[in-house]
Amino acid sequence: MTTAQRTNARATSDHCRWRLGARRSMGAPCRLLERDRGRRLIISSLSTYRPAASTLESKPTVTVNGDREVIGFCFTPQDGNSLAQVKARRPFITLVWWLYKRVYLKADAIKAISHFIKDLAREVGYHGKIEVIPNGVDIARFSASMPEDELAELKQRLGKKMGDVFLFTASRLVLSRGVEDVIRALSHLPSNIKLLVAGDGEDRGKLETIARKSGVSGRVIFAGQVPHSDVPNYLKISDIFVRPSIIEGMGSAFVEAFAAGIPVVATPVGGIPDFLCDPDRDADMEPTGLFCNVRDPESIARAVKKYMDNPTLTARIVKNARALAREKYDWGLIAEQMKTRVFTPLLEQGITR
Repeated sequence: MTTAQRTNARATSDHCRWRLGARRSMGAPCRLLERDRGRRLIISSLSTYRPAASTLESKPTVTVNGDREVIGFCFTPQDGNSLAQVKARRPFITLVWWLYKRVYLKADAIKAISHFIKDLAREVGYHGKIEVIPNGVDIARFSASMPEDELAELKQRLGKKMGDVFLFTASRLVLSRGVEDVIRALSHLPSNIKLLVAGDGEDRGKLETIARKSGVSGRVIFAGQVPHSDVPNYLKISDIFVRPSIIEGMGSAFVEAFAAGIPVVATPVGGIPDFLCDPDRDADMEPTGLFCNVRDPESIARAVKKYMDNPTLTARIVKNARALAREKYDWGLIAEQMKTRVFTPLLEQGITR
């Protein structure tokens, strides 16, 4: 196999090979690209090192109808860590900073999932084209009504009784997601308020210990890993979605909660302020949720109580949030934006030699 053939094969295979999170982010527009074009485009996040690394050499090319075209490189960073946090968490990055930085600088375009990510790319030193296009959500699936018998069975299985209020969070169980802060917030809330946690991870044992030491272990339900297809049902039987993130590149789970019609409590970190407007913080905007402070269980409890004590405000927030999700975050809309604003321009600017 020639070098050109190997490059062609690598670009073709890599541009649709994603981890689970990236597949959810890139699958729909990637299919649009393949259906409409026979040309090649490398699309990569930092979690997909191989296609990114290929751009560090000379630009890869492919022969199309006898003409040689440069393969474009679209970089799609997703990490919500600041540069200082990246270096602190992964000290080896400091040693290869020039390589990390060059992945950004060699991109023909960057597709940022939030304005926070866009600012991060500028901080690294990228001066090229950046399009801010968020990750999409399957609005129809998350907003659909679920059969009452299914919801009743799930409530029974999880032990939700009449009068119980379920706070719900879904994430990998690592301390950077702030689940421990929600657990500690329960001690500041009435005993009928419980926490339903969907997900698993290396810190589950630590979270169970925190619940026990906080005296609320009987009010925390660890549901384990829940298939993404089942998450809409968990949202439908819950009352408030709470995720006091420490870092967040964007936060599709919040928009899924918007679509499902339950109010959201979040922290103003990373890309979350792109879609969540708090009535106290953003007085000139229609509210779509409530903010709490980072690492502040009492602040979480205050936000939960605000929802419970203000049904009119809660209904207003839910209505606004559902409309926002439907109008700006549906996968069909996002896929079309990615096609017209990122993929098509890159494909059309392929350099023929």
